[in-house]
Amino acid sequence: MSVSILDASAWREFRGKPANAGLNETTHLAKIADASGKLHDCFVKLLPMGGPALLCEALGWLLARKSDVSCQAFGAIVLVPVDELRKCAPLPSKFDAMALCPAWCSEIVAGKSVRQIHKMFYFIARKNCLRKDARKIAAFDQWSDLRDRNFGNVIQSRKGGYIAIDHESLLHDLLWVVTGCGFEERSLMVEAAKHCRPQISNDSRSTWPMPPTVMLRPVCTARRGQQAADGCVILRRRHNDQSDAIPNKDEQHASPLLGWQERCHPV
Repeated sequence: MSVSILDASAWREFRGKPANAGLNETTHLAKIADASGKLHDCFVKLLPMGGPALLCEALGWLLARKSDVSCQAFGAIVLVPVDELRKCAPLPSKFDAMALCPAWCSEIVAGKSVRQIHKMFYFIARKNCLRKDARKIAAFDQWSDLRDRNFGNVIQSRKGGYIAIDHESLLHDLLWVVTGCGFEERSLMVEAAKHCRPQISNDSRSTWPMPPTVMLRPVCTARRGQQAADGCVILRRRHNDQSDAIPNKDEQHASPLLGWQERCHPV
């Protein structure tokens, strides 16, 4: 699997501005033709060279696809004809001298972001999100040091699942901090800690039978410069090991937090 790089002819038609364009004011909707000529309705945002944003978007989409994390089916780098885009929408002055600008485009997901869901149902939607597909999304974000996973870039599809969009803040400490820029940390892990903290009584300790599992436990490290893989620790439990049947204090909160528990063969 690879990320396609499309020339200016792939940017076919301006289709308007999204209701919520986010921080990048160049974000717009457009018809994009893939390498085979098939048209896709896409979000497009200009990301000039000189920063890591374009690399992060492409790498994040590619890794998410390979990791079976729900994301858009189509994503690509496209060269946008700046003069043509300027005829349809105003652009910042820094694009005045550009004829072509690289951009990240990704297919529009039919659905609404968790943040866009009507306020009456937002609380329920947020709870549901934190207990479903968000388990994989949260684990992926922790592993890849993605710092800006807010409820605006988690989409609830019409089929009921949740899809991650926007990987711009990927590999935050490795690629962003060195540029002097950074993102305020927003993540599903933080939201889960606020809203899904379990209540475990002393009586439940005695009835904590654990099947043979591999559990991913989130770890907060003081040294953010460590490898992103340090964000998760794999704990293996032996099926008959009663001495390990009662979790320690950290595990009590980590296991039910996002429901990170995948079955595997006995070890």
